[in-house]
Amino acid sequence: MSRSNWLYVIAVGGLIASSALAQVPLQQPEGHQPPAEEADTNGETGPAEHQNESTNESQEAITTLPEPGAVVSSPVDAIASDNEATEGNRYPDCEFDNVAECDLAAQQGMAESTRYMNYAAWVGVFLTGIALLLIWRTLVYTRRAAQAAVDTVEEARAATAAAVATVKESERATFAALKTAGEAKRSAQASIRGAQEAKRSADFAEDSFKRLERPYLFIEIVSQDRLFNPGDLKPAITYKLTNYGKTPAVFSSIFLELCDISQIQFMPPGKPRVPAGVPRESWYETLAQGGSTGQRHVEVAGSEYGQRSYARAPLSLHGVLHYQDPMQAFYSYHFVLTRKDGRFCLEYEDESVRYPEDREPPKFQKESEPPPDDHSP
Repeated sequence: MSRSNWLYVIAVGGLIASSALAQVPLQQPEGHQPPAEEADTNGETGPAEHQNESTNESQEAITTLPEPGAVVSSPVDAIASDNEATEGNRYPDCEFDNVAECDLAAQQGMAESTRYMNYAAWVGVFLTGIALLLIWRTLVYTRRAAQAAVDTVEEARAATAAAVATVKESERATFAALKTAGEAKRSAQASIRGAQEAKRSADFAEDSFKRLERPYLFIEIVSQDRLFNPGDLKPAITYKLTNYGKTPAVFSSIFLELCDISQIQFMPPGKPRVPAGVPRESWYETLAQGGSTGQRHVEVAGSEYGQRSYARAPLSLHGVLHYQDPMQAFYSYHFVLTRKDGRFCLEYEDESVRYPEDREPPKFQKESEPPPDDHSP
């Protein structure tokens, strides 16, 4: 609760307390009763019945004749004694015997009560003044709050007008930006089409370069003499590897098997399977453009020493070549040569190329085959 609210509560509480003090009954001395009617200065009593009774008694006393020899009192003394008896009955609980003292005690009690009422009245006036002061302060603050609200409304109006103006400017700027964006979009689309055409041309040129400016390593049958006259050796053929490309080739390994074509296993869709467990030859040799390796021999699988039955047999040479170019592109050449009419002819070939990260093939080019190691036994 705020400080002003607490002051309101205190002021209202003080007003209630002063009202309660003002309603306290007059305190009389213990055993005293207020006089029924005060006697006036002439000695006449207030109530009419009391006056009538006193008059009747006086008349009876006057008309009654005294007996002979008795002491006769005057009517005045009789009336005085009757008045004293009657006034004594006005304060039956008074501790004093004299009526005057009882009247004095009653007057003192009234004076005391009046003094307390005076105090309560001054307290009420003080608290009322505090309440008026607080009300005045409330009115002042209310006026300030109202003025602040008016100022806030004016500021809000000004801000709203500025916002409306800003929105209008934004709308104009947006329309202009949309118009500019439309022009930019058309220009960007034209640029994209031009870039796509340029990319296709560049990809085609790069693909052509990769197809032309690269090594091409092939196997070449040099001699079949050991098939006809193996002597003390197993029947075999002599071959060499030749680079027919335009860049050097770094040869790494080769897998070869010379056997009957029925012994070669083909996987769908007609791809020969490299048998597991067959060793491959590995050596590193750089072949320049047009260069060849030395002559090597590959024996007929499952043949015996000096066996001459393969001279006219339908043999097939199945192999996989692994090599790379100076730009770290890796090539795997898979082939099958079949012997027909005494000559080995190409029956199947497949090549896969794996480029380094900065030499990925164009997206329209057919994806390369798995790495060459998959063909290794």
